[in-house]
Amino acid sequence: MIQPLPGQTVYQAMNKVFCKKNIPWYKSDLYFVGDYTPIDQNMDAQVLCSKEICLIERCLFVLSLTPIAINLCVKANMKKSIISILQPILDFYQIKANNCGIFLNSGSCVLNVNDTCSSIDSQHILVVHKQQTTFFSQTEIDKLIKVSIDDFIPINMNDFQLQFDELGILKQFKKNNSISPIMSPTSPKQTSINSLSTSTLLSSGFRLVKQDDDDPEF
Repeated sequence: MIQPLPGQTVYQAMNKVFCKKNIPWYKSDLYFVGDYTPIDQNMDAQVLCSKEICLIERCLFVLSLTPIAINLCVKANMKKSIISILQPILDFYQIKANNCGIFLNSGSCVLNVNDTCSSIDSQHILVVHKQQTTFFSQTEIDKLIKVSIDDFIPINMNDFQLQFDELGILKQFKKNNSISPIMSPTSPKQTSINSLSTSTLLSSGFRLVKQDDDDPEF
């Protein structure tokens, strides 16, 4: 049974749920059942009282854009195609997919961008220019591809808020509302990310229901 306490955020109120089920809260999306209004997990938890909500599993992956030497952490709908997630990001950073190769992990395996995002959960995707040697040295590229999801998650969550923008890119916000420079992490931070699963739970304050078949398409 879960009852939100005054002053708690949504993810704090559900912390026991996430811990019990090995669900990192930042790898999930919450929605109000019925209209699928998204719930900002940084909001005051009182918005959940007497509400029915659903928890949706999302995939999280690292995206290295080597043509411009940045790393991103991206959250995506498991059911969507990889290219439907990558293309808007490439467009935003003005990278032409036709001039690049897209690889999985170490770069030894070409990625099938028509696969669903479930196939790249917790993986590392590399976008490499076909003439990469004219941009950065191999040493610089090697530094980029060593970054993991762990490097994007702050050790002390009390000092930061995590939010994902409209492209699914993770942003760290300090509590004073300044943006932390996480697109190219230089000081890896250690934490652990576990596998995610959806659950059905009931609380006196709000009800969480499994809604896999009704996963909203965004």
